[in-house]
Amino acid sequence: MSQTSVQPGPVVSRSTAPRVEVPELPPPPTSHQPTEDPWLRTIAIFKLAKGTFLLGAATAALGLLSPRTAQAVSRWASELAADGHYTVANSLVAWTLSVQPRTLRLLSAATYLYSALFFAEGIGLLMDKRWAKAMTIFTTGALIPFELFELLRHASITKLGVLVGNVAILAYLVRRVREELREHDLRAGT
Repeated sequence: MSQTSVQPGPVVSRSTAPRVEVPELPPPPTSHQPTEDPWLRTIAIFKLAKGTFLLGAATAALGLLSPRTAQAVSRWASELAADGHYTVANSLVAWTLSVQPRTLRLLSAATYLYSALFFAEGIGLLMDKRWAKAMTIFTTGALIPFELFELLRHASITKLGVLVGNVAILAYLVRRVREELREHDLRAGT
């Protein structure tokens, strides 16, 4: 059996070791920090609020599948309808309670998905992500023709406000993305 002996290398004290300059690390990328753009932040908060509202609506719709909840809502609607001012609320609740459970589940699932889309857009916009801007441009732009059709069919101030708001959001995001692409091209030298 052979033994190998380990020869220790030269001993170097810390004071005689050559100094190695460690470069300072760059700051973390700004893409992980919330946006400082107040308009983008406002759009993001609006999207998050819509997502929260839809999440609540989908959960409430599923709650109507419970007989106890449906009874309580029906009783509440009847009491409101007795006042005479709440006939619209009574009609809405009556229609909702008359919907088939399978249809209610499908509507609720679609509403959950739509809510998730708004949450993704809102969080992405808050983090100033280009993919979120592109997704918001696509989804908002795709729905404008339907909003316009609905406005022309049954005009109301609310529908006009929603249309104007969505056109403003779309215009702002398109302008913002174009500016970012121009800046990127200038940095790349093209």
